[in-house]
Amino acid sequence: MTIGIYFATTTGKTEDIAERIAGLLGGAETPKDMSDVDDLSELCSHDAIICGLPTWKTGADSERSGICCFAIV
Repeated sequence: MTIGIYFATTTGKTEDIAERIAGLLGGAETPKDMSDVDDLSELCSHDAIICGLPTWKTGADSERSGICCFAIV
């Protein structure tokens, strides 16, 4: 079983979590930044995909905290 881990990040937090998840999953490939994906067909080559992207709390004008959101497909 191949597991692809893809992420987007603005602060590096999502990349850090993606690398931690890869370390916990023996069959996972090295996490890849979505900005480095040239052909989306590579996503179809995996049995499972874990995607992570940054989100931001809303409603605050300053001192917003970054939150990572991951989904398993």
